[in-house]
Amino acid sequence: MIDTSNLVFFLNGTRVCLENVDPTMLLIDYLRSPEVGLTGTKLVCGEGGCGACTVVMAHKDRRTGQVVERPVNACLRPLCTVDGTMITTTEGLGSTYKGHLNPIQEKIADGNGSQCGYCTPGWVMTMYGLLRNNRRPTSQEVEDYFSGNLCRCTGYRSILNAMQSFVGDIAHRSQRFPGIPASLLSWERLRILPTPRIARGAGTAPTLPRHAFHCETRQRQYFHRYL
Repeated sequence: MIDTSNLVFFLNGTRVCLENVDPTMLLIDYLRSPEVGLTGTKLVCGEGGCGACTVVMAHKDRRTGQVVERPVNACLRPLCTVDGTMITTTEGLGSTYKGHLNPIQEKIADGNGSQCGYCTPGWVMTMYGLLRNNRRPTSQEVEDYFSGNLCRCTGYRSILNAMQSFVGDIAHRSQRFPGIPASLLSWERLRILPTPRIARGAGTAPTLPRHAFHCETRQRQYFHRYL
């Protein structure tokens, strides 16, 4: 016989059973409590507007019978409402403590998409939620999906570059960067210039336009392209 007074769900793959749960407790408070210690999920605005508290919730749709996975704001989600679901936090994807990172986490780190780092777990989990539902998103779909995530440090460009490394529409990249063969348009090969100046010739260092990049290839380099 099922005890309906218990709250049962899965947290990062581990079954959790709680008794006599406070109906006013939020998911964010439970995750960050000393007993759980999953502090990668951040509490910032507390109103679902910044995305720093994003986790991915999976549940079975009662009408279709299909598993639905979507990002949710832990700061707005009462703990009691996660009964029968599976919650994944940034720690569930990977961490340096475990000795491995999820590819999304790696892309943000490699692309310098994190400064203070407080919002980063929310960006990671939002992208994870997108990829769980769409393995080959377009560039525009990636950009639109982050309308609920805020960052006060990076100016978004480095974050967007990291996320768009998962874009599957090569044709869109060819239109965006005319003159560069589609076979070369991998975001791993596009590198934002670390400084606004490049030495050219003897003693000259022309200033490049903002957001200029160059594409490293075996044959040549393409300069003065805009992102």
